[in-house]
Amino acid sequence: MKTIELKARAYQLIDNINDNNLLKIVITFISKLSGERKIDYWSQLTDDQRESIEAGLAQLKRGEGIPHAQVMNEAKTKYGMSK
Repeated sequence: MKTIELKARAYQLIDNINDNNLLKIVITFISKLSGERKIDYWSQLTDDQRESIEAGLAQLKRGEGIPHAQVMNEAKTKYGMSK
């Protein structure tokens, strides 16, 4: 395939995506590959979202978090998935 054909196919695939989260992932992926500047997601969050994240980070610093392995084991048990 020639470059113009590859671009047309990429445009076509992207044009068919209607999921905003998936589109953000595609944009981030392409941006990183092309060396484009990193997107500042923090500035795009609402004040409530930033406060929630900061509260969660403070909880982790106080040792109030749950280890990833424990969460995964509980989820697997709850949803009947093998370990």
